Amino acid sequence: MPCAVLGLVTGMVCASPQYPQRGDSAPRFDVATCVGGRVPGVQADEGQAMPELDGSTTGVIAVAALALATVLLVVCVVLVIRFAALRATLRAVFPDGVGDVVAALDRQQHAMAELRDDIATVHANTEQLRDWFHRSLSRVGLVRYDAFSDVGGGQSFSVALLDRHGDGVVVSSINGRTESRVYGKDIVGGESSHTLSDEERAAVDAAIEGRPMVTLTPRRRRRSAS
Repeated sequence: MPCAVLGLVTGMVCASPQYPQRGDSAPRFDVATCVGGRVPGVQADEGQAMPELDGSTTGVIAVAALALATVLLVVCVVLVIRFAALRATLRAVFPDGVGDVVAALDRQQHAMAELRDDIATVHANTEQLRDWFHRSLSRVGLVRYDAFSDVGGGQSFSVALLDRHGDGVVVSSINGRTESRVYGKDIVGGESSHTLSDEERAAVDAAIEGRPMVTLTPRRRRRSAS
């Protein structure tokens, strides 16, 4: 800003010609009086004639100086506006104060490193939970039926409890009037090392296929419970 004002004032002073005196045909321009009474390389000794500029040259110099001062003023205004915008941006990025930008960036780097460590921990825990879920007995198939002709209401049942790999167990409960029996068989990959009854196979298939947990089958006639 001061450079623009100095250029403007200098241009106005240097552009002011001396008014003609008697006998002069044109205004005189004394270069030695522009800045501090001296111009580099020009000596203003008494009795030595100073170079004179005509009116057209003086006008060109004045216009050039004014244009330069205007350009410098515009540049200074633009720089001030951009500096203010930069300060606003820095305040938004560093709400606690700009301070040392290098220190602020170092803190951000440490924070990002801690965040990466936390994300890695969460990922490891997620993988462990996924493995536990795959091994959990999340698939259930239930088949109810009448094991004996004299017992109704579907009191007997076979239930299969499997994980997503088809591993688990199938449990059957045979209920009569005077006694009840419970059988358990292991299941690996949807198959068992023991012979499965029709109801147990239906329960395993229902668990693997995700069919409804409760399936009523037609009454199966067996010998009466004694």
